[in-house]
Amino acid sequence: MIETVLDTVSLQHLLRKPKRKNGNSPDKEITSIDPLVAAGKLRLVLDMEAALVSEWTDTCDAEVVKILISFWEQHGGIKFIDVSTKVDRQVGRKLRQFGFTDTMDKHILRLTLSTDQKRLTSDDSDFWDPSKPGQVGDMNSPVAKLLSTQLGVKLRFLKTLMLEAS
Repeated sequence: MIETVLDTVSLQHLLRKPKRKNGNSPDKEITSIDPLVAAGKLRLVLDMEAALVSEWTDTCDAEVVKILISFWEQHGGIKFIDVSTKVDRQVGRKLRQFGFTDTMDKHILRLTLSTDQKRLTSDDSDFWDPSKPGQVGDMNSPVAKLLSTQLGVKLRFLKTLMLEAS
């Protein structure tokens, strides 16, 4: 089973074209990753403090986020963990030099580092190259490369995650 932290931009992309627009309920699939969760192939990792869920509800439709979380929990697709890992100071400095400065992005990185698989799904260019908004998927991008080589993070964008979990 793949466990991953899902950033807010990826969730927004999932919710752009929901599978069902009407009749959403906790027992019906809404997004394209729901079948992977229901099949036990994918589990999303969230922080016990609920900072990421709070970010999701502030940024996306709060009611739909509640329905998604309920669906994912019902199918064993959510794992809550404590965010316990800090980013090494030298790596943190380098990330800031690349323009990686958003507080929630830093929290998401710490959450990822606290997981067993260190897997992060992000369609947010800040995790790839903050100087190139909208560009994701290039593992040679400065932030992506640093996360991989220095921290062991397995960074994927949403489409790649769905292929790997299928």
